[in-house]
Amino acid sequence: MKIAIVTVAAFAGAATAGVSTLASQNFDDNSTAPQITNNADLGTLVGHFSDGSGLGFGTSWVDSRGTGMGGPVDGAESGDFIGVTSFTGDVGNFTSGAQGYQFNDVDGALSLDFASIDASGFSGLELTFDLFINSTTYEPDDFFNVVVNGTTIYTLGELDLEGTAGSWQTIVLDLGAYDGLSSVQISIVGDTNASTENFYVDTVAVTGVPAPASIALVGLGGLVAARRRRA
Repeated sequence: MKIAIVTVAAFAGAATAGVSTLASQNFDDNSTAPQITNNADLGTLVGHFSDGSGLGFGTSWVDSRGTGMGGPVDGAESGDFIGVTSFTGDVGNFTSGAQGYQFNDVDGALSLDFASIDASGFSGLELTFDLFINSTTYEPDDFFNVVVNGTTIYTLGELDLEGTAGSWQTIVLDLGAYDGLSSVQISIVGDTNASTENFYVDTVAVTGVPAPASIALVGLGGLVAARRRRA
């Protein structure tokens, strides 16, 4: 399986050897029970938080289209798939394990909200995730966004969605503006209104480089231990 890699303003100063993973989520340890299909009540999805390991997440929904219906408040339309899923009819396979997260015909703005990450003492922060956009026709009011601490840092509109559809791509986003913060909260938002308009997300990770002071302390600890062994 070929995966395209899309890098957005990647941080060039971080030494690869010093990169640490602060948090990650591949959705494989999470139940697919909150996945909504066949006219089930989407109200059960809103407020649902991950029940597996890795970076915690929840789901929220906004009636961005002003319909007052559909989406996770009044019940799903027949055949909608929303949430953690093992459905591979569009993607073939997920990039990590057998499950991912699906946005399907959400009739508004569905937000995959991750738990806050403590990035204190880290620089060169990066967010990476795998994204699959189903091949279909999108409209001007469809979009895919990444939001960090309330600010949209990445967006795909109608033409972007159509131009990058049909295969897995790895998105790499520079989070350097949030280096060292004690709370970094990431949301992935999809807004569509047709049954063929599907987004899939998998293999989410936030990485960073420990501050030199932290590295120095680790090195000093190893040096002291070595001297004690010699003694």
